[in-house]
Order: sequence, then structure tokens, then C-alpha cells
Amino acid sequence: MWTDIDRKLRGLMSDSAYGTFAIGGDMTVDRVGFGAMRLARNGMADTVTCDPATARAVLRRGVELGVNHVDTADFYRSPDGTVLANDLIRDALSPYPEGLVIATKVGPVFGPQGPTRGTAADLRLAVEANLEALGVGRLDIVYLRIGWREPPRGESLSERFEVKQHLGDTKIDMLVLNAGAQFRQAERSVDGFEMTFAVNHLSHYLLARLLLPEMADGGRIMITTSDTHDPTKMPLGPRTLDPESLAHPTKDSPARAYPASKLCNLLTARYLAASEDVKTRHISVIAYNPGFTGGTSLSGDSALQRAAMIAMRPVLRFLSLFLSQLYMSTPEQSGDALAQLVLGQVTPPPGRVYASHVRGKITFPDSSKLGQRDDARDLLWRESAPMVALPA
Repeated sequence: MWTDIDRKLRGLMSDSAYGTFAIGGDMTVDRVGFGAMRLARNGMADTVTCDPATARAVLRRGVELGVNHVDTADFYRSPDGTVLANDLIRDALSPYPEGLVIATKVGPVFGPQGPTRGTAADLRLAVEANLEALGVGRLDIVYLRIGWREPPRGESLSERFEVKQHLGDTKIDMLVLNAGAQFRQAERSVDGFEMTFAVNHLSHYLLARLLLPEMADGGRIMITTSDTHDPTKMPLGPRTLDPESLAHPTKDSPARAYPASKLCNLLTARYLAASEDVKTRHISVIAYNPGFTGGTSLSGDSALQRAAMIAMRPVLRFLSLFLSQLYMSTPEQSGDALAQLVLGQVTPPPGRVYASHVRGKITFPDSSKLGQRDDARDLLWRESAPMVALPA
């Protein structure tokens, strides 16, 4: 028996035949891995429990022959629940050899009536169960199973998150995507993205896409941008757009990353506003520039830095007579303008998406030339999708 298994595994693990694959772009494994579903039973529908000793022996032999990628799940278990694939993997392979990647999955919850879709709380419990059963403090990969034995059919991932649990059947009337950060030095997110791009653009892009199906007809979406996106107003404003370079720059420039992320906010709003779904449902989308606002953490993290910025307000107001973008508003003034827009007290002229708060007034000027280009708008939307694991 072992000679036959060895021959098959050796053939499958031949690099020349199948090669390697980089999961997520940076976790390289052999393209052919080991599926753990049949360790505890011969398929999910089988009623016969497999022999645990044989399963452990197969696992050990597979790793000896070069297997470096095992795919499992906490719900891979025998019909009576006494034999679990994760327990077998831990018993056979722990302490795990260096380079072995163990991928698991969450999503369905199995009960007396069969599988059902897990809630947000169920997903957390499933992750914790995998950690405990595998005997690890960190999971290499966790896949989210969208559907159960049927295609997703457009199912929204937002259904799996807490916000959906709180919403129930209630629709969102107003969605304000206002988070923003400006970093003094180069940083990376846990996913490897440049931090400004991740926080200011990708987070808004992802939330907008996940929550769009939950928007009420006639609702409003507000995305905060900035006039720093315009190189005619701010010298560091972007003149070209390359989403991949913004996500993974070869040469970091925090001073340029912020205005580039604000261009992304504007283009995201423009794409949403132009989409058929948004137009059919009469959802209003606005890219809001609050203008130069003192007294926020963007001007510095310390109280001294914020106080110094406020102290400069008289000088800046004088200079703003010649350069309107230097007019400094208070957080209350900028917030009030945002509220007027999102509440519909002030509405854009037909065809306008960009709103700018200038000298205490809400205006609707042209954005930068790059911000008006449809090809840039479509490129950003298309290339941002795989970065957050969504279809374009």
C-alpha cells in the first residue's frame, strides 16, 4: 500500500510538473497541497469514520515527501464528532515543521438540521476553535466560505459582519466615510499596503462596496476628500495615478501619500455616483473637501502641535486672502458643513459630486484635471477590487 501511495505523492509533489503558488502574493507553497477533509470521514456525506492511526500516518508521510500546504477546517470531522481533522493534524505534525502552511476555513455552522450560515459571533468562535484544535497561536490562512453547496449569487460579505447583525432589516439612510490619517513616516498595514492608502482609500472603498446593498433608496453617501488632491492648489498633489504603486511604493513619500489618497477618495465617489445601481436607486454621492481645518490630529498628534496650528490662524487667514486654500476653519465649522450636505440641507447641482468648504461656505468647484478623468476613475476601482478580495 505504502509503495503505491509514495509513488502517487512523489508524482504530485514534483515541482517540474506543477510548480509553486504565492497565496496572497507572498506566501509561497507547492501548488499541490494536502486536503484534510477525508482524514476523519470519506467525504462530508459519508457515515463511516476513518481510522485515526491511518490518518496520522498518511499526514506524516505526506510531509516527509514534501507536502508544505495542508487545507483543513474545524468542521472536518467524523459523523459522530469524535474524530476531528484538526486534532489529527496536531497529533501527527506538531511541533509543526518550518515552512508548513496550514489553511483553514470558517463560514457554515453545523447543527441537527444541517449547515447554516454563521453569524459574526459564530465566525469568531470558529476561528478560536481552529486555533485551539491545531495548537497554534496564529493561523496562517483563514478562508471565509461564502455559500454552502451553491454559488454566492451576489451575496454580500457585509451580511457576515456585526454591522449587518445590528441593522437587521433596517436600511442605511446616510453613510459617512470620514476616517483619515496622515503619517509622518513610512508605515505598512498588516496586509502590506502603504498605511495612508490602506486607511484613507481601501477602508472606504471596501465599506462602500460592502454596505451599498444596504443603502436605502434615496440615501446619501459622503466620502471625505481634500483639495490637497489638486496640484494646482497644493504642489504635492498627484499628477498621475498608479494604484499599485500607491499600495506598494518602491520609494516611500508620506508627504505625497496623503494627497494621493484624497484623489482616490474623490475618484471612488465619482465611480459610485456613475454606477447604474446608485442612479437607479437615486442615491446621492458626494466627495467632501472640509478645507484646511485646524485643531485636529492631522496637524500633529501632540496638544502643543495642535495649539501652535490654532495660534497661526490669524496669519493664515491673512494669507488666505490671496490663497483661499490656506483659510483655516475650526473642526466645528467643517463638521457643520459636512452635516448640511449629508442631511440634504445643501445639495449639489446636477452632475456635481465634488463639494468644497471654503471660507465658511459650501461650494461645488471643479476638481483637479486628473480627478475628472473617467479612465482614472475606472482604473482605480478596477485595481482596488483584488486588494480587498472583491470582484472588479
